[in-house]
Amino acid sequence: MVSVDLVRFSASRVLPIICGLLFLVVERAPAGAVPMWRQVVSGMPPSRTSASMAYDSARGKTLLYGGADSSFHIMGDTWEWDGFVWKRVATTGIPARGYASMAFDSARGKAVLFGGSDYSINYSDTSEWDGTVWRRVANGTPSARFFTCMAFDSARSKAVLFGGGFGETWEWDGTRWTRPATTGPSARQGASMAYDSVRGRTVLFGGISSGTRLRDTWEWDGSTWTPVATTGPAARENASMVYDTARSRAVLFGGWDGNSDLGDTWEWDGNTWQQTGTSGPPPRSEATMAYDSARQRVVLAGGWDNGTNHFADTWEYGSFHVSTVQDIASALQIAAGLIAPDADAMANLDVEKSGPSAGRVDIADVVRIARKVAGLESNP
Repeated sequence: MVSVDLVRFSASRVLPIICGLLFLVVERAPAGAVPMWRQVVSGMPPSRTSASMAYDSARGKTLLYGGADSSFHIMGDTWEWDGFVWKRVATTGIPARGYASMAFDSARGKAVLFGGSDYSINYSDTSEWDGTVWRRVANGTPSARFFTCMAFDSARSKAVLFGGGFGETWEWDGTRWTRPATTGPSARQGASMAYDSVRGRTVLFGGISSGTRLRDTWEWDGSTWTPVATTGPAARENASMVYDTARSRAVLFGGWDGNSDLGDTWEWDGNTWQQTGTSGPPPRSEATMAYDSARQRVVLAGGWDNGTNHFADTWEYGSFHVSTVQDIASALQIAAGLIAPDADAMANLDVEKSGPSAGRVDIADVVRIARKVAGLESNP
């Protein structure tokens, strides 16, 4: 370990050296850089499938709730991911469940969770998380269902819900549920949904209907569903999908095609689907995914491969090694001894082991450490 005293020598001597080192260490991702997956955590939270996840943009944390463990025991715990560590923040609040849908209402600063099942009870309640506690805010409408999909339409400040074995579209405005459409995609479970904030469309893909897995893509503009593609990813259910606002793409991963779990990654740009890369998390379905807009990362956790493994890993997807002048300035403060390095945080730096970025450190991680040490962000 490098001592603080060793690091704290004259900035006038260290800055030229550090500038040279940063030139070698920091890689700026060029425009249009191909994103990649990397595993960031193993073992936490405990393995689970069919959990619910959303990014809390008000607090800068990815929120995960519930799911089923490897013994198919239903859990009711709540976890938060800050980009370094997972922290369990609640074990009570609402009845334990899996297979629920969750989205973050950025207008009101609350995560919204609907439905789900504990194998004995299928739920029809709506609950909200304010960063501290869960509160049940509605019950009975829509009717009980699970394997629904939900996304938050930030332009209209409404959470959009679809599926769960029904062909119904519902919207939550923070006070009540309404059903704005009676036509659209066929009744299905296990579809994937994300809100395209650039084009103002909620995107829905796939699922299973009457035993048939689907590969259709639909978009909802707040009043009408429009079918926009029937090609792209293979038919599947229980895939994970979020919208990457930095790259203006919906990102879809994995799922179950009826014979095997999938480990492919696809992106929807509003016109076509394109598969990206061939490496990433092991094939799985019923994983949960959210988009961390502050760190510009897709976060994926858990899932299973239909019998062999329940996963307890966390992966991130994005264009790494992006830096700005401000980022480098913050990193230099640590390197020059103007801010003391945090040994625990430094241990979380992820140095790429192979490939074109071997030996390089993600500058965003360095900056987050600087902010934690400076007291601008709380320590894990």
